[in-house]
Amino acid sequence: MKATRKIVSVICVILIAMSTLALTGCGNDGSSSSKKSFDPKKLAGKYELIEMTSGDDSYSEEDLETLKSYGFTISMELNEDGTGTMNFYGEEEEFTFDEDNIIVNDEKTPYTVDGDKITFEQDDTKMVFKKINE
Repeated sequence: MKATRKIVSVICVILIAMSTLALTGCGNDGSSSSKKSFDPKKLAGKYELIEMTSGDDSYSEEDLETLKSYGFTISMELNEDGTGTMNFYGEEEEFTFDEDNIIVNDEKTPYTVDGDKITFEQDDTKMVFKKINE
């Protein structure tokens, strides 16, 4: 019963977080004082959500693995041409990305890269995706 309640809670928080990423802008126009040489091919690949915090709620890789065992996954694929797809439990959302932002419906969400991880932070939500090897 406790595990089921935690799973339902995690699903609700993830859906809210994904809505935030898909429907709101970050207030950042994506411009940078120093332009970088950006090559989307370096980020191309498949990624899975491994960590998430939203407000006071925090979900570890273990929590998300439990969800995965029930068939609930959140993943994304970044393509070499600067396009991508976010998969929320089988529902797909297409986007584009540049050196600073993922852009969905003209709304920008900033991200950072650290090795094989991509992190999105907006408002009080943080999501970390890790590149997976196939």
